[in-house]
Amino acid sequence: MYLAHEADSVLQLYVEVLLSTIIRLSTKKCCTLGVC
Repeated sequence: MYLAHEADSVLQLYVEVLLSTIIRLSTKKCCTLGVC
């Protein structure tokens, strides 16, 4: 049970980092294209 919870926390952290990275890259790309 504890291991499953631990893995769930790691997965959630990974997803959050992945999403923030995608958002950051998207914003950077838009700024490079002069959209923002």
